[in-house]
Amino acid sequence: ANGGTGRSDNISLIVQDQSGNYYNTIAIGTQVWFRENLRTKKYRSGANIVTKTSGTDTSTLVGHYYFYNYDSAAYQNIYGALYNWKAVNNSDSLCPVGWHVPTDAEFTTLTNYLSSNQGGKIKATTTTYWNSPNTNATNEFGFSALPGGYRYFNGISYDMGNYAFFWSATGYDSSDAWVRYLYFNDGSVYRANYNKSVGASVRCLKN
Repeated sequence: ANGGTGRSDNISLIVQDQSGNYYNTIAIGTQVWFRENLRTKKYRSGANIVTKTSGTDTSTLVGHYYFYNYDSAAYQNIYGALYNWKAVNNSDSLCPVGWHVPTDAEFTTLTNYLSSNQGGKIKATTTTYWNSPNTNATNEFGFSALPGGYRYFNGISYDMGNYAFFWSATGYDSSDAWVRYLYFNDGSVYRANYNKSVGASVRCLKN
């Protein structure tokens, strides 16, 4: 299953990333998404992504990954890694062959398809990972969004359990790029622009 070719069955395609991690996928409308947050430590070429394990990081020129509170053992397998936008917007892709980080417009395609209660329809229903009340969560489309929080450029991790933040591949201006986020106390999907040095979750989308 190397190179993102995966294996097909009647549930989903299983895809392998460059670090050897496997992901379930889900078809929603005309799109096919990872059902899990990306956790690769390598770009598509096999080159290592630089990591930061402490301190401030305001870099928008070097791609970095992080783990929440710098604790990969606790968070890697469930919530995946957090990436700054340079890692997302990189000529050497984060996603396996045949997959890519979704653009702002491709996220809009998803939310348009979901129509109403957009966040609730794609949030994992658990309150083990989402803080209660995990409002309107049905996960009826199987996207299984999890609240991985984010890493601010001051080096501190925030809001695990409260927020799911997903980078898009689309820049907003020289300092910010578009994200989508979901909230534990709400059934919506929000579109906003965040500083490119922030570490956020990534889902891959099939080409």
